[in-house]
Amino acid sequence: MLLADTKFEFGMIQGQLTVIDEMLTPDSSRYWDASTHSPGSEPESLTSNMYRNWLDSTGWNHEPPAPVLPDDVITGTQQRYIEAFQRLTGHDPASGEERPTNEKSHSIWQVDVLVMPKAGVNDRKGGCIRGGLHSLGYSGVERVRAGKHYRLRLDAPAADAARATAEEMAEKLLANPVIQTYVIESVTEASGGGMSSQIGVITFPGSNGDQDSFDAFALNLSAPTRMIDYRETDLSRLAAIVLPGGSSYGDHLRCGAIARFAPVMESLKDFAAKGGPVLGLCNGFHVLTEAHLLPGRSFGTNRSTSIADG
Repeated sequence: MLLADTKFEFGMIQGQLTVIDEMLTPDSSRYWDASTHSPGSEPESLTSNMYRNWLDSTGWNHEPPAPVLPDDVITGTQQRYIEAFQRLTGHDPASGEERPTNEKSHSIWQVDVLVMPKAGVNDRKGGCIRGGLHSLGYSGVERVRAGKHYRLRLDAPAADAARATAEEMAEKLLANPVIQTYVIESVTEASGGGMSSQIGVITFPGSNGDQDSFDAFALNLSAPTRMIDYRETDLSRLAAIVLPGGSSYGDHLRCGAIARFAPVMESLKDFAAKGGPVLGLCNGFHVLTEAHLLPGRSFGTNRSTSIADG
């Protein structure tokens, strides 16, 4: 495969230059077959050029209504996208074969950290508390050491990893190493061994609403939330799943036409069949329709748009 050309789209987010769209997909790139390329020639591209070339051949003036796409153009474009996906990833999206992934199934852990003054350090806060207790009649209080108790909720693959993360936090921020010491009092699974209260946001290669969805639940609603890679297959510990919007593989065909083949989708079907709540936003709704998790279908109109019938 040869990458003939591509583009990157950037925007400013809180003053920082940020990539804001998909990268290196057939929507924004031209891929050529290296075996058929020779200098000075332009081989057939594994992109949406077939779709664009057909539109140009009709003499369409790019104003509504758009001409109706014939089946051979739709099928041909779809095959080019699937071939590009297969050759770039080494995976057949229709096979159901699980792709290698470094993602691990995580859980939510509750970690209790106790921070106390070191021996020999003047504890003025403890002294003030002791004096206050004496004034209330508790004269038998000989000494008070005042500390802090932190209760953390951490996303980690195992208890040891949660403990190690909490220790790192304590050493860097929670405790002053000069005058304080800390103890990890307990590490317990917050879900209690059953379904957790965690919300999963599935992210596909073309997702562009995943971070907004994550922030909406994690920051605005203070709900335990984590990103779910499209290659993951274990969704058993989630309480709800969100499919955000995006605009990549398949958007020139039907929204979600290729995303529905992702390994995570079979697990999503099982999750939904067991009564798990699933929310589809924007093109995430169309992914659910393409995967037959929602009744209805998307169909073309006499304009260059599509609407959902469900």
